[in-house]
Amino acid sequence: MARITCPHCSEKINLATTNAGRYQCPYCDKFFNIAKKQTNSLAKKRIKPQSVEIKQGLPSTNPSKIEIPDSAMAWHNSKLVVFTILGLYLVIQGIILFFEGFFWFDYNPIGAIFFFCGVYLLIPLMFAKQNIEDMKLEMETNALSPSSRKFKVTNSKKTAIKGILGTSIAVSTVVMIIMTILVVLFFVVVIGLFSGVFLEILLEIFFDN
Repeated sequence: MARITCPHCSEKINLATTNAGRYQCPYCDKFFNIAKKQTNSLAKKRIKPQSVEIKQGLPSTNPSKIEIPDSAMAWHNSKLVVFTILGLYLVIQGIILFFEGFFWFDYNPIGAIFFFCGVYLLIPLMFAKQNIEDMKLEMETNALSPSSRKFKVTNSKKTAIKGILGTSIAVSTVVMIIMTILVVLFFVVVIGLFSGVFLEILLEIFFDN
């Protein structure tokens, strides 16, 4: 057991081995290299460790050198194909429905909902390459991390696009509900008027007789 100081945050770290390699500090999560075996006078003393032991890191942090398991890659590709086909279908149908109109309205909000849902499903296709790199980075980070907590890599651009599309779907749904209420009210009024006229005709016929 050897004890060294992190070159980034200056915290004391206990190492099971000081073989040459790449290590991660459990305090600041930054990486540092050890070129050769190091010793520390404090390691010779039987001092109770005050920090957790860290694992020796991978030889490289380049995600391109990490292999994703075949099962995970097959699941990723399957979702990508299904979401892409369904997304393209919804986008095309959404465009067609949008310009068909909705009763006396020029545009159909249902088409807008279909369109935005289709684009949402196409997000994995837009970030296909980035998703694979993120998966590799997650694998490496979890392998280097001394804790049992799993790290999840997030993409700010993808999150922003999801937020915009989610808001667009919600707004389109609200517009569709409002337009549907207007249409229902219109037919209720029309039916009420025709019912009143029909009732007057029946009354006139009844009293005339």
